[in-house]
Amino acid sequence: MKRSTRILSILLIVAALVGVLAVCSSAASDDVKTGIGIVKASALRLRAEPNTSSTIKATAYRNDYVVIVSKTGEWYEVVYNLRTGYMHGSYLTVKERENVELGNVKVNCYLANVRSKPNTNSSIVAQASSGASLYTIGFNCGWYKVIYDGKTGYIRSDLAELSEIPYDNTGSSTSPKYFHEGDPIRGSSSSGSGSSGSSSGSSNSGSSSTSAGQAIANKAKQYIGVPYVWGGSSPSGFDCSGFTQYVMRACGYSINRTATAQLSNGYTVGRSELKPGDLVFFERTYNVDAPVSHVGIYVGNDQFIHSGNSGVAIASLNSEYYASRYVTARRIAG
Repeated sequence: MKRSTRILSILLIVAALVGVLAVCSSAASDDVKTGIGIVKASALRLRAEPNTSSTIKATAYRNDYVVIVSKTGEWYEVVYNLRTGYMHGSYLTVKERENVELGNVKVNCYLANVRSKPNTNSSIVAQASSGASLYTIGFNCGWYKVIYDGKTGYIRSDLAELSEIPYDNTGSSTSPKYFHEGDPIRGSSSSGSGSSGSSSGSSNSGSSSTSAGQAIANKAKQYIGVPYVWGGSSPSGFDCSGFTQYVMRACGYSINRTATAQLSNGYTVGRSELKPGDLVFFERTYNVDAPVSHVGIYVGNDQFIHSGNSGVAIASLNSEYYASRYVTARRIAG
């Protein structure tokens, strides 16, 4: 009798686990998105079916983003501003990888893993339960690049549903937090993307987003999520000054290697005069004897981007930790 009871208990546990797994895998594999499309026509209709005779569900405009679901002949099934339909491929630039702010996505399974890289073999950096919102900053070969619980990682695109109009699209009432129209990440300097105005990258003095300093800030944002590596100075891993040196070099500026040495580059600017692209310096993050021991790049709105313990990420100058350790800033461009 005890043996039968034990077997029954095991069967019930297995059944429960199977039920949980069924919830987690409720999104079918063919729901994995395949890419990001950028509208290259002045106006492009979203159709109910893959033909020009079907109902028009919406109209997208030049530089709007769509998420590619699948391809049928010359047509793509896409998600545009939370509506699913079809667009002709002739009017889309399709990319498997793209840095783009799609807004928040919501987890649609019982529990989803947020991984360090866009594959199931990489480490798990966080777990998000059903209904959790994750802020999307990119797409990579079927995975959304997201920020969740203060960490940057990847979630498979069939495990989360778009819940906002992409921040750069026509119809969005929200400005991008990290990227913006004219950003070289986007591959186009054309306006008309429908973003609602200034972004978090705008400077205190209202300088143009196409300025040299803004280009530095934009370049730096391409590396969000790259891991911290002591002595690292490449996209496979950065330390703080290796990151700033690499970004500056990519934008055509030569600066010294260490945070202390970078104090001699450019010229000093006051805290109230900061513009995107300025280097910001901090003390006592690990070396109390050096005048500074940490450096990042100002991106606007009292935020800076840096390579810290959790990798390349954006932080606030007003946080208790960094506000108490702020030393000075140097302008390299302009």
